[in-house]
Amino acid sequence: TNFYYLNKVIAQAEALDLTQYKPEGKEEFQAALAAAKATAANKDATQAEVDAAKTALEQAMQALKLYAREGVNLALHKNVEAPNSYEDGTYFSRTYLTDGVHVPLAENTHAGWSVDPYSAIGRTDPVALTVDLEDEYLLSTVVLRPAIYNGGASFPSDYEIQVSTDGQTWTAAAQGKDIKLDAAIDQSYTLAQVPARYVRIHITRHS
Repeated sequence: TNFYYLNKVIAQAEALDLTQYKPEGKEEFQAALAAAKATAANKDATQAEVDAAKTALEQAMQALKLYAREGVNLALHKNVEAPNSYEDGTYFSRTYLTDGVHVPLAENTHAGWSVDPYSAIGRTDPVALTVDLEDEYLLSTVVLRPAIYNGGASFPSDYEIQVSTDGQTWTAAAQGKDIKLDAAIDQSYTLAQVPARYVRIHITRHS
């Protein structure tokens, strides 16, 4: 009985970093790997049994789904939900949160995002901005970019960065507290490779 190719596939399977894969299919993969190793250890196994174990493990490996790879700006042009958003058609819009524009108004009128100044929202009334990244990623960094308009002074004072894989259950990933900016400087937060499709900025105190 030839065990060479079975052992080769087992070595490939054991070399996988399972933290880079979504939960779906992991249990089946682990079972197929355990079965393949048991077959490889059985010197009385027939060639048909060895070939079947190899095929089953290969299929389980192929069924694993990698998290989408992180890019430069995962949120670029992605949809944003922002209740009470001020949409004046020129300077402010929720779509400007992810348009990638960060230049003076003399160069582009996309100032950024703001709550509707004509609404009854108070300084400590909570507002949530939710971005759908359209796929699951392992997030290592979230960068919040203040609008150049008003020199960064319109940036929220208190907020929590929350992440979710389904848009229903949220986990706190980072927070900003007593933020007071004198310039539109990026606010960067390091995350521990958190799996997420949705990122929500839950503002609890406005500027």
